[in-house]
Amino acid sequence: METWESALSLKQFEDYYVKKCPVPVHNPEDQIKCLNYCRENVCGQYDTNWGCPPGFSAHVEEFYSECDYVLLVRRTFCLDVKDEEVVKATTAEMQRITRMMMLELRDNGIRCKAFADGGCRYCGVCSYPEPCKFPEMFMPSVSSLGLNIGNYLESLGEPFAFSDDCVTLYGMIFVAKE
Repeated sequence: METWESALSLKQFEDYYVKKCPVPVHNPEDQIKCLNYCRENVCGQYDTNWGCPPGFSAHVEEFYSECDYVLLVRRTFCLDVKDEEVVKATTAEMQRITRMMMLELRDNGIRCKAFADGGCRYCGVCSYPEPCKFPEMFMPSVSSLGLNIGNYLESLGEPFAFSDDCVTLYGMIFVAKE
C-alpha cells in the first residue's frame, strides 16, 4: 500500500472515490477558454475570492512540472440540482473533505496542493482582496488551472455527465515531486 492510500484509508473518507492519476497536460487554449468562462462570472465567484481568477492564478505549466501525480477525488450526490442552496452546501462539503484529505496527506509527509469545484469556501466570507487569512487551508477552484476537466476525465476513463437528480463533484490533489 502506498503512503497516500494508507493516509486516506480513514473511515471519514470511505464514501469518496480516490484514484492516482497522471498530471494533466497543460493546454494553453483550454486555459484561455476556462479563464474566459470565469470572466463571464456565471457562478458569481469571479474577482470575489482567492480561489478563483483573478485572485488565484498560477503558472500552470510550471506548477504541473513540479507535480508527480494527482489524486482524483470523486463523489456523486443525489439532490435537486436546481436548488442552489443545496448544491452550494454540497460543494462546500466536497471542499471540506478534499481539504481534510490534503491535510492528512501532509501529516504523512506528502507535499501537496488541493483544488476542488467552486471558489474556496474555508472562511465563509473571503478576505479578498486583502491577504488570505489561512493560506495553509486555501483551496483554489479546479477551473483556475484552465483544465478541461471533461477531456481530462475522459482520458482517464472516468465518467463525466450531468443529470437532473445527481451531481458528481471532483477534487484534485496535486502531489509534489520528491
